[in-house]
This record gives sequence, C-alpha cells and structure tokens, in this order.
Amino acid sequence: MRDSRGQPQKNFRQPPPDYTQRGPWLRVFLLVGAVMVVLALAERSRDPQSWKWLWELDRVAQREPIQNRLPDQPPTSLQGGALVTADAPLVGVDGTGSIDPTTRAWQEGWRDVFGRLSAADRDLLFEMLHAVQRHQALPVEKTGAAADLLALATTLWEDYQAAAFQAVAELKGDDQTQWVDVLRQVNGRFNGELRPALQAVIDGRTPTGNEERALSGLRSTLVALTTAQIEDDTVFRPAERDILFHLQAEVRDAEPQELKERSLGQVTYLQLFKQPKEYRGRYVSVKGTVRLAYRVQAPPNHLGIKEHFVYWIYPDGGPSSPIVVYALEAPAGFPAIADRDLDRRTTKLREEIEVTGVFFKRWAYPAQEGATYTAPLLLARVPAWQPNTLDLTAGRAGLSRLELGVAVIAALLMAACITAVLWYRTHRPRRADEFAPPNIADMHNIKLRPTTHEALRDLERESRAGRE
Repeated sequence: MRDSRGQPQKNFRQPPPDYTQRGPWLRVFLLVGAVMVVLALAERSRDPQSWKWLWELDRVAQREPIQNRLPDQPPTSLQGGALVTADAPLVGVDGTGSIDPTTRAWQEGWRDVFGRLSAADRDLLFEMLHAVQRHQALPVEKTGAAADLLALATTLWEDYQAAAFQAVAELKGDDQTQWVDVLRQVNGRFNGELRPALQAVIDGRTPTGNEERALSGLRSTLVALTTAQIEDDTVFRPAERDILFHLQAEVRDAEPQELKERSLGQVTYLQLFKQPKEYRGRYVSVKGTVRLAYRVQAPPNHLGIKEHFVYWIYPDGGPSSPIVVYALEAPAGFPAIADRDLDRRTTKLREEIEVTGVFFKRWAYPAQEGATYTAPLLLARVPAWQPNTLDLTAGRAGLSRLELGVAVIAALLMAACITAVLWYRTHRPRRADEFAPPNIADMHNIKLRPTTHEALRDLERESRAGRE
C-alpha cells in the first residue's frame, strides 16, 4: 500500500508477544503471582494477631535477656536419700513458714517417719490417701502390705516420740512444760485419730467424718513435706516422685472447669522462670505454640499412668525459650506424636494450644551441644487445642504460618497454569523469514502503477492522436 505521494506505507503494527521467550512468560507469571500474594496478605491483615508484633515493640525493647543455661557442673542432689536437708525450712500446711508449735512437732514427727520408709511404703501410703480422697476402696491384694505399713509407721512414730521426750527433758522451766504438752497432743492425734482412720482404709470400711479429716490432714502434711523436696535447676529426682504423681492425680481427677477455677490465670514465662517458689504447686495457665512434642513411658505407679505427652511450648509474647508440659493426654484430633522411648524420634509441630496445669519446678534438660538449660515445667491433663481453620465470614483469619505458605505456593502454581494457557492460545509457528526486512535486490521485479498525473498525460496524448 502506498501513501498519497505514491510512496510505500510503513507497517507500524507490533508483532504479538512471543510467550516462548523468557521475558513475556516471566512478566505474566510475576503479575499473576503478585495479585495472589496481595489478596492473601489482604485477607491475613484482618487478623488482629497479625499486628501483635507492632503493639509489642516497646515490650520487646525492654525485655531483659533470659539466662537459662546452667553452669557446666554436675547437678546437686540430696545426700543419704533424706527427704529434706538439715537446714531446710519448715513449711506449713498452707505453704507458709508461719506455723504453731503443735503443727511444727506434728510435721517434724512425720518428717522423721516418712523419711525412714522405703520408696514402696511411701507409694502405698499415698495410694491409701488417694483412695480415700476418691471415695474408693483399697485393692484387696494390698491390704496385707497396708497393715504392715501401719505397724511400721506406728513403731517409727513411737521411736520419734521417745527421742523427742528425751530431748524435752533437758529443757528448763516453762519451756519443758510447754513442749511436753505439745508432744502429748501430737501423740494423741496420731493414736486417737490417725491410726483408727488408716485402719478403716485397711479394713475397707468407710471412714467417719473425723477419720476423713484426720486423713486429709495427713495428706496435707505429706504434700507440704514432699513439696519442700522439689529442687529447681535439676532433672527429675527420686525424692520428687511421690509429689509428682500426687499432683498428676489431682489434675487427672479434676474437671476442666474446676482446673480453670483453681488457676491463677494467664502467667508469663518470666513469672514462672524468675519466681518458681511462689508458683510451685499452684495452678496456672499458659498459651503459646507447640513446636516439639513426644511421648515417654511413665515409671510404675499406683495411678495407672502409662505414658506422658511432653509438649515444648513457646509462649505468646515471651522470649524464644520453651515451657515444658508433661500431660496425660493429647487433644482429640491432634497430630500424631512420636514415641521417643521407642525409636528416639520426636514430632515437630506448629500448633497453638492453651494449657491449665500445676507448676512443678524449673526443670533442667540437656541440649544438643552438650550444655544444660532450664525451663518451667507444668503438669497437666490435656491441652486445649482447636484445629486451624479459615473462616472468611467470621471477621478474622485462622491461617497458620504453614497454611499461609501453602497458599502462596498454590498461588504461584496457579500463575504458572494461567501462563501456560496464555502461551498455548497465542502460540503459532514462526517462519524463518517472518518480520525480516525486504531484500533490495528483489525490488526490480515490482511493477508500479502510473500516477494520476501520468495517467492524465497518457489520456491527453491518446486524444490528440485520435483527432489527427
């Protein structure tokens, strides 16, 4: 085609994109991927938790570093298997250090008696008290051992009383009179109240009201004594076995609502780590992300507990240090947890849970590099857990970080599919000479039509020739 001057017109139409080339394909891929990522981020931004990091910038800046690594030295332990050290402070039934002389003498007596019992006898004594607390009968096959235990405890109590009266005889004046009266009161409490109550358990008889109160008082005394044996910055110790299973029996037998009522509420990592004595034996709640879990076999016990589910929780808003939870169960529908005793495997997770349990101690555990660290340890029944879901109508997002990553990958795959479809629909074979410039050597064969001026001159010449 020519212009008005008879010159060939230039073709300014651009060729279609060639999607077999890297440039167009990559542009479409990035465009679709960017759109999907923007939509995912827009949906995620509706969750208030996504902005939690912004609200806590000041808190993060003010956080002090956590020094939870223990010095490189062997852990301490009690000497001679004694329940308490010689300089250990007396702990009252209510957990305080303020107790009256009668309670002090009663506790000292049971410290001596309980410390001289074997591990099997201590377990049996706690089992008897646990049976009364649950209004159950002691198994028949254990009544003989329980009768022997009561006889042994009576002998040990009489030995303690004889030594105590001998020590009091060395006092003078009113002090001697006062402590003689105290020893007589505690001796009457043992023989007149506690022995008949323990005999009722052995006989399978329902204890009376007074007998139940006597057994409850003994349970409180033993809990206070064994709680005093818990040592922070140590692994599980034999002296902690009785109180460990006693507390696990409590969390197992309590209803979920009852546990919440006992709880002090949500506590932080620093509260448990810095103040273990204040929280020991008290019910608390923690919330965070489980990153590691496994199962371990439980030592033989009268509670019938076969295994523990161990959860390593990184608390919300806390430092990058874990809180360890020894639970009796896993939530329904929770991902399968490996048995570490079976093949040394553990399960890596990223699940949000909330735990209400009793704080035990600041527990020591070995790390992979050979160092020893400490972490708050809780005893619980089962964590509260809800599967991660995405609810677009609930006004918030339920995506976890893992699910968000899967969504981004799915968006990229969708972008790849769209790019492939566009390439298929626009692709056509290319000729070797397509879009090649014309060859000047071939232009001599082109025949051009005469211009208008030349045509008029030809017509005028033909007209004159006709007239002639």
